[in-house]
Amino acid sequence: MRQPDLARTVKAIAEGGPDAYYQGPIAEAIAGCVREHGGLLAPADLAAHAGEWVDPMRAPYRDLEVLELPPPTQGVTALEALRIVDASGELPPDGPERAHLLIEAVKLALADRDAHVTDPRHMRVDPNDLLARSWVGDRLGRIDPARAGNPGPATALAGGTAYLCAADADGMLVSLIQTNFNEFGSGLTVPGWGINLQNRGRSFSLEPAHANVVAPGKRSLHALIPALAMRGGAPWLVFGTMGGDTQAQIHVQLLTQIVDDGADIQAALDAPRWRVTPGTWEVEAESRFDPSVIAGLADRGHAVATVGPWDDYMGYAQAIVLDGDAYTGATDARAEGAVIGF
Repeated sequence: MRQPDLARTVKAIAEGGPDAYYQGPIAEAIAGCVREHGGLLAPADLAAHAGEWVDPMRAPYRDLEVLELPPPTQGVTALEALRIVDASGELPPDGPERAHLLIEAVKLALADRDAHVTDPRHMRVDPNDLLARSWVGDRLGRIDPARAGNPGPATALAGGTAYLCAADADGMLVSLIQTNFNEFGSGLTVPGWGINLQNRGRSFSLEPAHANVVAPGKRSLHALIPALAMRGGAPWLVFGTMGGDTQAQIHVQLLTQIVDDGADIQAALDAPRWRVTPGTWEVEAESRFDPSVIAGLADRGHAVATVGPWDDYMGYAQAIVLDGDAYTGATDARAEGAVIGF
């Protein structure tokens, strides 16, 4: 494959740094391509762009402190669900009762995501309010142990994401995620420069009262949540997954297995998974679940459908745990991943 236009872009950045991309001919070409297709983007928007170093959001889960990216990502959604589960006390054994509790916690957190999470400059509540004891207690009180709930309308997020994690000999842990959203993003390539444009703007809403209503200079909600967990004040576990809406749900499933059950991280990644679709609140579950789990969820009123034993939509998770002076890595059998050490 030859991509001379993209090579031209890379050369320009090598010679001129970030300004060569966000200003001048490249920025003008990007903005022109978007406007040609009816979009709203000006060269001044690109010139005003700046990356940010942000502090992660933190919340306790059992004896861990879990770190997630703040809004506009859904990191707070994973933390809220974990806080609800933590507040529920000791988990029941693996089975339909546990699956119901976790699913209901996830549903409530996803509904709050839709109602509140957006560009932090536009949020109507402080993100930390979603993790407060009173908020979490209210959500836990809404869970009926015997019946599936309906937390209201919510919008589903798609995705086309890649996740990886790494660790070095000095104890540095890296959790990295990248996406251009829907497979190849918007499907638009900037003429002359070979740049494929993402379409994260799909998460905006045209409803004036919605938290993610489109606005100038605003960033939309997005799904990216590389994660890390601390134990005893030190980094202990680095983990994450692709999967759009499923990312926060997988974080909850992995941590409950690793922490509550003491599962080996590879066993946790290999365990069957479920996912909930925001809005419809339908549950999909991999066919490897014991039939009693599927039946128990259905008996509680969940609309459950079984999917393949290793379903793509259940995420491609990866993890590394600091085990004494060594690392242990795990890769998801649902993807073409690998654990590599040297």
